[in-house]
Amino acid sequence: MRKIGVNGASGRMGRRVIRILETLSPKPTIVSFDKGDDHDFKGCDVVIDFSLPEATETLIAALEHSSAALVTGVTGRH
Repeated sequence: MRKIGVNGASGRMGRRVIRILETLSPKPTIVSFDKGDDHDFKGCDVVIDFSLPEATETLIAALEHSSAALVTGVTGRH
C-alpha cells in the first residue's frame, strides 16, 4: 500500500490512525480529509474513515468513481 486517505483526520481516532500509519515501514503517503474538504482520492489505495455518519455518506458518493477501498469506523455519535 502506497497512498492512504484518512477521512475525519482531525478527530481523536483520525489523529490516532495517522500516528499509527506514520510508524509503518515503508511509510505510506497519507492524505487527510475533514468535513468541508475536497475529497481527492486520486491514487489512494484505501481510505480509512473515522468521521460522522453524514460525512460517511458524502464520502461513499465521492468514492463511487474511485478504485480506492473503504474501511470505516463510524460510531454514530454526533
